[in-house]
Amino acid sequence: MNHIENIRWRLNNWYGQRGITVPVKLLLMPYCILYNFLEKHTKLLPIIIEKVNLILTPRCTLRCKKCCNLMPYHKNPVEFSYDNVLQDIEDLQEIVKKIKCLQLIGGEPLLFKELPQLLEYLKKARKIKTILLVTNGTIIPSSELLVALKHRKIHVFISNYIRLNTKINEVFALCRQHGINVRLEGLVWRDMGGGANKQRSCKENQQIFDKCYRECHELFNGEYHLCSRSSNATFIGMVERKESDYADIRHSGDKKKRKNAKRNLRQLLQRIKYITACEHCMGNRDDNPIIVEAEQLPVNTCLDFNGNVIQK
Repeated sequence: MNHIENIRWRLNNWYGQRGITVPVKLLLMPYCILYNFLEKHTKLLPIIIEKVNLILTPRCTLRCKKCCNLMPYHKNPVEFSYDNVLQDIEDLQEIVKKIKCLQLIGGEPLLFKELPQLLEYLKKARKIKTILLVTNGTIIPSSELLVALKHRKIHVFISNYIRLNTKINEVFALCRQHGINVRLEGLVWRDMGGGANKQRSCKENQQIFDKCYRECHELFNGEYHLCSRSSNATFIGMVERKESDYADIRHSGDKKKRKNAKRNLRQLLQRIKYITACEHCMGNRDDNPIIVEAEQLPVNTCLDFNGNVIQK
């Protein structure tokens, strides 16, 4: 997202608040422009994360061929331990002032066995203001999970793959019965391309980066990435690992490591040059081709880095 689009987004975000009159909006505009400049080019402001995805597991109950997070490319999905996930959240909180929205995703996050315990922790985390849980609705929540989900900070979004999944209505009804903030998400899915290098020029890759709607920062196995494509592609070896493309936020309380983690995160958030994953992506843009939602791969198959269907 370029600077002008970022300023427009921030203005729309502020103007969307109730009680803001037109004169106040005009007064806010120069402050918004100044704030955007200071945030992008200086170290004067504290780090505030607008929204970040937290990958709980790459495992999923579906096999969506065009998954924008590249999950079908994980031939052998790994398991993240509860302790590591919890430590990553704590380490991130120590180097930022606020996380406005933490989005719990996968794969399918309900496959994460310790999800109820994690939610109990997140509800008490003062720096985390909103928690979104994104599920495909294929798993009926346990009684323990339903209790944990009932909280003013927590919102459940169910991806509306109704043509594939007969459990969605049951999951939705259960959430409503237990007083959980829930809604069905009927989204239009667009093709972001397979994993192969698109063989574009540096200028073309920069245009992909500048025009991409990058509201998908991701915390993945201790690394903070600017998008889900970057985190997954780097993890599975689809793209070359470059330290400048992400920030290692793990410091476990070590003062020197915490300082370095904060510096690296700020540099990443202020980055204006495209990242390596852009070379393998069409970007998250409204002009990308619309794809059939949740087109499934055959059982026991995955994709190679060129997008070919192979046996696991």
